[in-house]
Order: sequence, then C-alpha cells, then structure tokens
Amino acid sequence: MAQATKNGSVPASSGDGRVSGDTAQQSDAKDGQRLVHIGVATMVIACAASLFVGYQVGGPVINEVGYPLAPKATLQDDGAMQVTINTSDNVLWIPFSFELGQQVPDGPAADILIRRHYWQAPGGAASLGVQPLKDTEAPAEIEWVEDGLTDGFSANPVLLRWYSYSYWTHLLQSKHEIYAIRLRGDDTRAALVRIESYYCAPEGTGCSTFRYRLIDLP
Repeated sequence: MAQATKNGSVPASSGDGRVSGDTAQQSDAKDGQRLVHIGVATMVIACAASLFVGYQVGGPVINEVGYPLAPKATLQDDGAMQVTINTSDNVLWIPFSFELGQQVPDGPAADILIRRHYWQAPGGAASLGVQPLKDTEAPAEIEWVEDGLTDGFSANPVLLRWYSYSYWTHLLQSKHEIYAIRLRGDDTRAALVRIESYYCAPEGTGCSTFRYRLIDLP
C-alpha cells in the first residue's frame, strides 16, 4: 500500500502500479479539455455548413434582370409600354408622365415621382394583386391611397413594398403586382403599372423598369 509523505500527499504511483488520485484527476481534466475542443470544432463546422446550405437554399432564389436605360417608353408586343429610367440619386425625385412616356419637370404633368425604390403617386394608388398586365381591368370601386410620410419624407404606402428583399443576396425582386395609379389632375384616367426591376444593365442599382397601360376609369 502506498505510504503518505510527511505533508500528507500520496506519491504518483505505488509499487503495485496503481495510479494515484491526483494523476487520475489530471487525466480526467485532459479528457474534459479534449471533449470541449471537439465540441467547439463540431459547432464551428455545423455553423459553416448551415451558412453554406443557407446560401444555397435558405433564401429566395433571385435572378434579377438588369435593363439598359431607355428613358422614353416604347410599345411592347403585348400592348403595354415599357421604360427604364435612372432613379439612383439619393436626394432627387425623378418625375414621370405616363401619357408622355418620359421624364418631365416636376409639376402637374408628373403622375409619379421615383427615388431609388421609393415611389410617390400624387393622384393616389391601389394594389390590384398579381395578374397578367394585359388582362387587368380596373374594378368599379377603387380605394385610392394617397402619399404619406415615410421615414421623414413623402411616399405612397401602397408602393412601399413592391419588392421582396433577400437577406442572403441583398437583392430586391419585384413581386410583379399590378398597381393602379391615378393620373395627376385627372380622376377619370389611370395607369396600370407593373414594376419589373430595380437593376440596370450591364451592372448597377437604382434604375426603375416598369410596364404600364393607360385606361379610362369606370
């Protein structure tokens, strides 16, 4: 049997090969440290794998098309007009006339004003949901929503969320909803609008591409 020393401790091992209590505790501590290291490494690998999978399948798949600038609206095969204008300035609002199909000075002719992804509709706007633009008809009664204060400036609440935002890719993708936007100063006419993209070609953000049809209101 192992003999205690004068200070009461037991030597590391006895003559019969048995390990002392202190040595066993040190061994247990080392085993515990190894388990902690293994656990941390496993967590790091799991987090990296989840991020990789998230980038692959976690967010919405967004393949946004960039359009070349075309500031004058052109007639498309389906009878709609399409235009791409530069609205990338952080301060300036770009006024646009549906009837003229182009940017105009701010004033009575401006049916909408756009600044990056924000839209103003002085005559009011309403969402008509997702449907083909060529088949969309204005309902007999429309609840027009006017512009209001948003983050300290005026914008139309209906047009605030025309897009889906991906936290994985940080891209904006149009929901392709149809919006009825009443012409400024004319309660009898409106434009049915579908926003196509926020991106410019070959590369860039802050462009507004949209298609529209002019209609007479019932």
